[in-house]
Amino acid sequence: MKLRRIRAEAFGALRECSLDGIGDGLTVVLGPNESGKSSYAALVRQVLYGFPDRRSRDHGYLPRAGARAGALTFESADGMWSIVRSDGSKGGSVTVETVRGEPRPQLLGEIVGRVTPETFRVVFGFGLDELDDIESGSDADVMARLSAGAY
Repeated sequence: MKLRRIRAEAFGALRECSLDGIGDGLTVVLGPNESGKSSYAALVRQVLYGFPDRRSRDHGYLPRAGARAGALTFESADGMWSIVRSDGSKGGSVTVETVRGEPRPQLLGEIVGRVTPETFRVVFGFGLDELDDIESGSDADVMARLSAGAY
């Protein structure tokens, strides 16, 4: 299963924009400060695991107007599907839309499996907030966070 597109309907400063044509292998998103790199990384995590509520320590990326919404499009040899998350209670509502192939309503669970949001963040979404958290901790805390992604 490969991620092919990240779509921000409304997510923080991102509105009606996407990263398209994500290819095989390593993908690097390069841009100046404040161009949306961290926002796209957070969008991926939050579409997979849910939008945080106002009590969460996680940045909520609330848009200036309207509700948060985004989609991730995945492809495999047997089809293509979009996981779409819209703002709402308990992390927001999620649907799986079939672009090509047979319907896969359980796709989110297949992709996330038993990977916790914390492990996902350490392995795939290491940003400035996480660096600040680690900087304020001990060396043992840093090693625990990094080794959590190895299992």
